Amino acid sequence: MAAADIAFQQASGEVDALGVANAQVRAWLEARNVAATFFVDSETGAGQVFGAQGPTDLRNWPSDVHWYLYPEGSFLFLDGGTLDLGLVRDSTLNDTNDFQVFAETFEAVAFVGVESLAVTSTVCPNGESQIASDETGSVCAAS
Repeated sequence: MAAADIAFQQASGEVDALGVANAQVRAWLEARNVAATFFVDSETGAGQVFGAQGPTDLRNWPSDVHWYLYPEGSFLFLDGGTLDLGLVRDSTLNDTNDFQVFAETFEAVAFVGVESLAVTSTVCPNGESQIASDETGSVCAAS
C-alpha cells in the first residue's frame, strides 16, 4: 500500500516513484531499526484482506490497517509437546485398506515484554502529501 501511495503522487519529475518495490519499503523501515513482518490476511485470520474480485471495477484498498508494535523478543513460543498416536487402524478400515492418522500439538504464546501496542490506522493510498489533491474519485471509496 505504501508503494502504491508513492506511485499515486502528483508528478514531480521523479520517474523512480513508479518503481518503488516492496523491498524498498522494507529497506526504509529497516533503516529505522524496524523489523517488519507483513501478513496479507485479516486481523483474526478469518479471511483475506481483499475478497474475490467480481466482474466490476477493481476492489479498493482497505480503509483500516491493523498493525502491532513491540520490542523484539517480547513474545515467546511455548512448545507443550505433541500427542501422536500415529497410524490408527480398526476392522472397518482394514476392510477398505484405509487408515487414519492422529496427532495434536500443544502450543501457546507467552508475553514477556514490557509493552506492546495494537494499532488501527485509517489510511487511504491516494498519493496526497504536502500538496493538496483535487481528485474527484477516491481509490478508498466503497465499491
